[in-house]
Amino acid sequence: MMVVDWTKLWPLVLTSSVIAAFLTYGLGLLKDWLNRNRDADFAALFVALSLEEYASRCASVVGDIGTFWSSSGNAGTSHGNVPELNSFKSDIEWKALGIKLTSKALSFRVRVAHTREILSDLSDHINEEIVEEARDHAVKLGLEAIAIAEVFRKTRKLGAPLPVSDWSTKKWLQGKADEIAAVRAKEKMRDD
Repeated sequence: MMVVDWTKLWPLVLTSSVIAAFLTYGLGLLKDWLNRNRDADFAALFVALSLEEYASRCASVVGDIGTFWSSSGNAGTSHGNVPELNSFKSDIEWKALGIKLTSKALSFRVRVAHTREILSDLSDHINEEIVEEARDHAVKLGLEAIAIAEVFRKTRKLGAPLPVSDWSTKKWLQGKADEIAAVRAKEKMRDD
C-alpha cells in the first residue's frame, strides 16, 4: 500500500489552484481588452465617416455659393450658414476611444455649433457679406473635419477612406482655401 505524503502534496494542490485562478483572471482581462478594442475601432470608423460626410456637405455649400455668384444668382444657392453637423450615434463607445479622440470629435461638434450661432447672429446685422463668411467657414470646417477624420483613421489603424471617384473633397476644399488666401493677400496689398 502506498502512503501519500500530504506535506508534499498540499503545496502542489495550492499552487495549481492559484495558477488556474490567475489564468482565468488573465483570460477575462484579455477578452475585455479585445472587446474594448473592437468597440473602439467601430466607434472610430463611425466618427471618421460622419466627419468625412460633413466635409462633403461643406464642399457642397461652397460649390453652391460659387455657382450662385458665377451665375449672378440664376443657379446655385446663396447659403448664409455652414451645414449642421449630424448627431453622433448615442451608443458610441466614447470611453473605448479614449479621452484624446473623444475630445477631438466633441470639440469639433462645439466648434460647428458655435460657428453656426455666430453666422446666424451676423445675418441679423449684415446680409450681403454673410454668404462670403459662410463660404469661408464652410471651407475651414470641411478641411478641419477631414483632418480630424484622418487622425481617427490613423490612430485606430483603419486605413484611408475608399475613393468614391477621382474627385477628392480634401483637395477641392484645399484649392478653395488657397483661392481665398490669395484673394485676401491681394486685398491686403491693395489696402497697404
